[in-house]
Amino acid sequence: MEFSGFSIYYVVVYPEFEKLFNLANFANLTKEEMDMYYESQKVRWDNQNALDFAEETGIERGIERGIEKGRAEGQHDKAIEMAVKLKAKNMSIEEIAELTSLSIEEIQTL
Repeated sequence: MEFSGFSIYYVVVYPEFEKLFNLANFANLTKEEMDMYYESQKVRWDNQNALDFAEETGIERGIERGIEKGRAEGQHDKAIEMAVKLKAKNMSIEEIAELTSLSIEEIQTL
């Protein structure tokens, strides 16, 4: 964006004048320059749409993974809770491992 010496003052001091200068510059474009401008805008919008879609998809995937991880942790916590109860009832570690799908080492540390 190029401005003459006097007009740059208004853009710096009064940012709202930047739109007016841009509009004036746009009005002076040739048909070829306008076509190039519109094409660059389409590319910019396409890129922004692609980024927005990727962000939305990433957020959805993150939520799904978080839910899956939460369920897995909940199931594991429930298995540990059950193992503690079964161990308190003097059930063998091998049987507890079979019923809860926990490892023998994990049950021994409870």
